[in-house]
Amino acid sequence: MEVFFEFAPVKSLCGAALTDITPTTVNSILGEPDDIEKGESGNFGEASFSYHFNAAQLTLFFDVEHLLCVATTNPAFKLFGEEVFKLHEDKLISLFKHNHFPDHIIDKDWGEKQLIFEKAGLTVFFDNQKVSEIFIDV
Repeated sequence: MEVFFEFAPVKSLCGAALTDITPTTVNSILGEPDDIEKGESGNFGEASFSYHFNAAQLTLFFDVEHLLCVATTNPAFKLFGEEVFKLHEDKLISLFKHNHFPDHIIDKDWGEKQLIFEKAGLTVFFDNQKVSEIFIDV
C-alpha cells in the first residue's frame, strides 16, 4: 500500500478523510491492523488505543471513536507528492512554505530535533539530521 497524506480538499490519509477513519472503518480503509495496543484511560475513563500496521510502518492513535494522531516511519511516505523522509530540513521547510504553511518551530526539548508546522498539524522528528518519524494531528 502506498502511504500518503494530503491536505486538500480535506486532510486525508491514503485517500480517506481523517474524520472518516474510526475503529469501525479502519479495516475497510487500511485493512486489518497487525496489532491493537490498549493505552491508559483518559480523564473521563474513556479507552485509548493504537492500531499498528507493520508493513506500512503506520500507527493510528484513537480515543474512543475518534482518530487523534497518525504516526509513520515509512521512508516512502509522501506529503505534497514528495517522499519527505528523503528531504533535509531546509528542503522540508521550502516544501511546506511552497504549500502555504510558511511558519514553523524548531524544538529540541526531548533530545530529538523536531520541526513543527502548527497550522498544518504536523511534526517531523529528526535523528542524526535525517527524518525519523512524522506525526500528524487530526
